[in-house]
Amino acid sequence: MSFEPSVRSLCLLLLFGASALGCGHKAPPIPPPLENPARTADLAVQQRGLAAILSFTYPQTTVSGGVLQGLERVEIWRTKKAMAAFFGEDPAFETEDEESVPATETSEATLETAHSEDAAEPESDPESESEDQVEDEKTASEDDAEPESDVPGQPLEVLAATTPAEFLATAQLIESFDADAIERATAGDKLTFRVELGEAGHEEWAHTFAVKTLVSEKLVSAYSNTVTLVQRIAPPPPTDFQLTAEASGIRLTWAEPSESEDRPTSFRVYRRPVQNRLYGQSLTRLAGDATEYLDRTAAFGERYIYAVTAAGHESPLLESFFGGEREIDYSDRFAPNPPTNLIALAESGRVRLLWDASTEEDVVGYVVFRRRDGTEFQKLTDEPVVDVEYSDRTVETGATYDYRVSAVDRVGNQGEPSASVVARIP
Repeated sequence: MSFEPSVRSLCLLLLFGASALGCGHKAPPIPPPLENPARTADLAVQQRGLAAILSFTYPQTTVSGGVLQGLERVEIWRTKKAMAAFFGEDPAFETEDEESVPATETSEATLETAHSEDAAEPESDPESESEDQVEDEKTASEDDAEPESDVPGQPLEVLAATTPAEFLATAQLIESFDADAIERATAGDKLTFRVELGEAGHEEWAHTFAVKTLVSEKLVSAYSNTVTLVQRIAPPPPTDFQLTAEASGIRLTWAEPSESEDRPTSFRVYRRPVQNRLYGQSLTRLAGDATEYLDRTAAFGERYIYAVTAAGHESPLLESFFGGEREIDYSDRFAPNPPTNLIALAESGRVRLLWDASTEEDVVGYVVFRRRDGTEFQKLTDEPVVDVEYSDRTVETGATYDYRVSAVDRVGNQGEPSASVVARIP
């Protein structure tokens, strides 16, 4: 009796088992990286005139940490309620738009994890903030003034702040900005949008905002941090705003408030190159009694647009609207100061002139003038002298000469001459 088939079968079975053991178990699939924009965490708000100015850093990464290619839409979400609700009445949220998509989670939810399941169709393309730019949140936090409140120690914005659960349950989509509007709203790494608040009535309103950023209809960020603004009556803007070009900078002046107007808490000065659409942070914050400012950082050859706002509240910042902007071509038309301490050393066959340099930083040289026996001064140097000394070797023995020197700047402005000195040739 032969056992060969059984042996062969056993060998094949062992070989198959060893092969199966060598392959091992298949690893679970790795989920694809999330391409949704990372959540905005630095949304800031202020009021300018009758508008809320919202600003935040342009998102750079996805939820998974990848590089974000760009945004197709920014959505502004808001809850709005009357401040009277916090002083003896039940809170009442206002529903503003039947087509808006409300958030649905109402308990144990946070804005960090909330996503819109249904993306609303974009509304008409509102204009983004084209000429206004808010100071960033850091500047606002450095202001010392506390907002007023009927409850001791509690700013109105703290009292009116909406909880995450309330925001998720009641937030309404109020603005939707497309890619073109986003481009217009971008300055550096900041996005700034203007949202109209409406006419201020007798009743104060509290507005709580958050933003969502979208790469596509399906790739939507979570809600940003929320910021609350209690709408107030903004102060009037400065009047009689004027610009004057000076050698040391551009001087801004404006009129004092009238006796019937409350004095502002401060003034903000804004500047932008004429080719820019947006203002950056304010150049400075001035006291409420200021009526002028000298911008020493202005550069010759630039065209600037300036604006000044009056602030009635500091945190969050409450500014007047830009009542009047002024444009200026800051060209260098200013002649340099003359050199000082000119001396003339008469020697045999020459006069050696020495002087102290002009105090202007843009001086590139000096022009030397001479006259003899009371005649008209004549220029001795065809090209400016770069040093602070000059030797006149065209003198005659026994003659008397008067000398003076003027400075020339890099654009060719020639200043007034120095005081003259006399040299008698031995």
